[in-house]
Amino acid sequence: MIFTYNEEHRIERVIKNYEQYGAVLLADGGSTDKTHEIASNNGCEVFVRPQTDHAFVENEIVMDALFKIVKTDWIFLGYADEHMSKDTLERVSEVVASNKFDAIKIYRKNYFYGDFCNDSFKSANNRFFKKGAYDFKDNFIHGMGKAMISESRIFNLPHQYFVHHFIDNTLDSHLSKLNKYTDSELDTNGHSQAKTSVFYSIYVILKNLLKNYFYEKGYKTGFAALTLAEMNIFYDLIKNIKIYEAQNHITNETIDKKNNLHRTEILKDFV
Repeated sequence: MIFTYNEEHRIERVIKNYEQYGAVLLADGGSTDKTHEIASNNGCEVFVRPQTDHAFVENEIVMDALFKIVKTDWIFLGYADEHMSKDTLERVSEVVASNKFDAIKIYRKNYFYGDFCNDSFKSANNRFFKKGAYDFKDNFIHGMGKAMISESRIFNLPHQYFVHHFIDNTLDSHLSKLNKYTDSELDTNGHSQAKTSVFYSIYVILKNLLKNYFYEKGYKTGFAALTLAEMNIFYDLIKNIKIYEAQNHITNETIDKKNNLHRTEILKDFV
């Protein structure tokens, strides 16, 4: 199951990556380019997913609609900016065929500016699973639903088997997504408390640099991995600022009201 929107430049490669291992279904967001045509030419089914107010696709409405049309027991949630190597797909196939598990946890490792970043900002999710293994009600951005199975039914793939994530963001495209994603996090995780200590900012910087750039060997990639770390620092800080503004009801209007008090004080000397 590949989530797409206007992916004519890379969707054919994605289909060819997976087609030997199962039916490929595009969960499309209403593409206006040649995505549908290319999919059809490659024997791939397209489902135009229902429109929602969510900034992320793994929400209850979309997932429930997809579960109704998926014919297989197992599902893989994929994206057009990802590929998997043959040895990874073979290992996954072996786990599925064993009938001992209901989900598979797999790492995703990043490429940035076209360079492999080793383990820097790697993540792990249960992207392979049987229908019914996860409930996507009240899911949130970057979440993969609520597990309806025990941990013993989840197979953890070794680190050498992973999803290759080809990040195509430049600074401009990253900034264009920043508001959408941080707003979505605020909507679904509004219970979070803003960190107002200066030490939080220092912590965010050190965490991203020490853990992801040095410990996870991003430094071997050079400036590309450093830029990825800097963008993630910026993301975390912006999200924290938005939480603070929401908790303190800070808007353009409330700021202007406070500024008017200062303006009035200044103008007293001109009466």
